[in-house]
Amino acid sequence: MSVLSYYNRGDIMNFADKLVFLLSVTHTSNIKLAKAINVDPSMISRLRKGRRNIPRNINHIKAMAKYFAKRCNGEYQRFTLAEILGMERIRTFTEEQLIEDVLLEWLSGTMNDGINNAGLFLRAIDCCMIPNNKGESDIDKNDVFNLDSKRIKHVEDGINTFFGNEGKRQALELFLSRILEQKKSCIIKITTDENTEWLLENSEYTKYLSKILNKLINMKCYFKIIIPAVTNLNGILELMNLWLPYILSGNIDMYYYPRLKDGLFRRTLFIASDCAVLSSTSISCCKEQSLTLLGFDKKVISGFENEFDGYIMLCRKIGRTYDFEQYRSIFFRHALERTGNFPNCISRSRSLSFTTIPNDILNRLMDSCGITSNRTFLEIMMRDNCHLYNVIEEQLFIDIMPLAAFNDILKGVVPIAGSEIIFGKQYYYSAYDYKKHLVNLLELLERNVNYYVILDDEYDICQNIIHIKEGAYVILLRKKEPISIIEISENNMVAAFWECVYRKVIKKYKLDVKRRESIFEITKLIQQLEHYGV
Repeated sequence: MSVLSYYNRGDIMNFADKLVFLLSVTHTSNIKLAKAINVDPSMISRLRKGRRNIPRNINHIKAMAKYFAKRCNGEYQRFTLAEILGMERIRTFTEEQLIEDVLLEWLSGTMNDGINNAGLFLRAIDCCMIPNNKGESDIDKNDVFNLDSKRIKHVEDGINTFFGNEGKRQALELFLSRILEQKKSCIIKITTDENTEWLLENSEYTKYLSKILNKLINMKCYFKIIIPAVTNLNGILELMNLWLPYILSGNIDMYYYPRLKDGLFRRTLFIASDCAVLSSTSISCCKEQSLTLLGFDKKVISGFENEFDGYIMLCRKIGRTYDFEQYRSIFFRHALERTGNFPNCISRSRSLSFTTIPNDILNRLMDSCGITSNRTFLEIMMRDNCHLYNVIEEQLFIDIMPLAAFNDILKGVVPIAGSEIIFGKQYYYSAYDYKKHLVNLLELLERNVNYYVILDDEYDICQNIIHIKEGAYVILLRKKEPISIIEISENNMVAAFWECVYRKVIKKYKLDVKRRESIFEITKLIQQLEHYGV
């Protein structure tokens, strides 16, 4: 009996089932695991037999996750783990840390479908390698075409037919190779709601396909992708994770169809204008694809392209990727948004939050940078002092930020958060301005029960978050080069990110306790600065 046929789906397994599964799939004995995590073998025996509950010591679970992540490196282990967890993306992970994180959540019982995939998306932002639009991909042109030419007949102006999953992979190779032969950029349009088994069941093909996509990004090809209606959030986040490196490159626009479909008939279209088109249909219950058509005739391509363009007009954008210069142009739209009901917010800054900066500091920044194009917006922002107060009177607002070192404050080397995005240059607090900002934070905390400041310089929680407005949007930051800012506005995905981050925040911190601690620490720092004559 296979491992998969023996075990239930991973979301309904207890800890003993999960442990036995991992020991089995990695061929690990009780003694070997006990030695690796530094416990007695009898403890492992009791855990796997269900005679002992999940370990209270989280370090034991972390050690198990780390151990098993190192040993889930073969195609069989990745396939089996993906099936048990219902997370196809695991098959293509290159970062061991991501597998460790997933196993930790699974073993500790905190995994939750879309919320878990939202967390995975956040962790993967800084891990994945991004095509850089410069230089060449490491794919050799001689390696691109490894098809049996005797088996596939090329008809330049006709239609090629392919059968089954293997045939579909061959058709996609020919489609992409035709684009590479052009040696020029183009817009590639994709929509699919078919089962992705044909893409993921062969790990070598998936790696190979990734190399070709990198090559297309280097050629400055641009992708327009329509994903299915967001009825299965877990599946959509899986798809987002799969495309993440290319989303971060800024070469992809992703759309979703907002209305429900019955999902019985599934469709795939790959279109490269004036170059090639791939089309297939299937029934939702079938993992094995039936018929795939590949055409190079321009009239055929144009007909399918008209169909795609009509479809995309009915769709909405999931979000966008920006560099700092691009994001500056939309910053004030977010900062000055007005809604009838103010949403809950979580904000993360690497210094004191820009949201709470005093107006006179903002005004001096405006004068010193010499930028006049956004002055109107800033003046509105400064006049409307009640905006933030309105938010925190009605809804929850959590500000996560570090306090600067005392000597750095005195030296004037503490950065003003967000200044490089808004003004195109990094500005720094004087000791006086830093103290003034602290005083403003203290007043907000003492007057408003819905406003919380969490003083934390660790980035294990929402490390890539800039701002989340519940029910509105998420702004994410990739901190590694190339730096990117991602805006996501699809409601279900925003809800998943909110739940993911909010649950982590309230799990790590007791908010009322953190409020008292923050008031104490901020008051103490203000007094220290005043003692030094600031």
